[in-house]
Amino acid sequence: MKKHTSKKQTTRKGTAKETFAFYIGIDLGDKKSDICVLDEQGELHDQFRLRMNAQELQTYFGSLARSRVAMEAGAQSRWVAEVIERCGHQVYVSNTRQVPYIHQSDAKNDPGDAYKLAELVRFQPRLLHPIQHRGQEAQADLSWIRAREVLVGSRTQIINAIRGMSKAFGERLQKCSTTSSSSYLMAGKSAATSRQHVRKRPSLIFMMLALCTAVTFLRPSRWTY
Repeated sequence: MKKHTSKKQTTRKGTAKETFAFYIGIDLGDKKSDICVLDEQGELHDQFRLRMNAQELQTYFGSLARSRVAMEAGAQSRWVAEVIERCGHQVYVSNTRQVPYIHQSDAKNDPGDAYKLAELVRFQPRLLHPIQHRGQEAQADLSWIRAREVLVGSRTQIINAIRGMSKAFGERLQKCSTTSSSSYLMAGKSAATSRQHVRKRPSLIFMMLALCTAVTFLRPSRWTY
């Protein structure tokens, strides 16, 4: 199989314009992505699906000469773009919501979107409304903030659940600070589980104990970055 190579074309102004072996559109999916490959003349060269796996992406794109690649922005576009860029390709991540040709299309499907991305990245990349992903360090910071929000919400839900279950057995827990909530909740659990009907259901006692333990583990003082 003959391997294509990218080359330079000289414009009328004398400046070198880079051409690419292929123009590739990727419609990202959760497990598999649709790939559309156009040649230098804009003719369909290949169309297939590829697993969302870093090794498979690197194997395929590492076998190609320098190409221009477009994909839609999404939850996985950052790491996919990094893998493809490391293979030596030029990558555009498109904000497709600002691309009427794709977003407002009546015939919208994954292979069709991949084809349109390939068309646009060959014809005029700026029409893709490309975005710039945040760096890995900034992404890690954002992930930590999101994780903390989830933990805070989970802790609040657990505390409210224990209060509600204790109240159902006539035990009302006092208001307390986040640092002392674990001991108050454990006391409420002990009072509620001492009731005869609760003692007959060891699984309920176990679940209440697990919830109290979870609150202790989810203490905010543990969440340092």
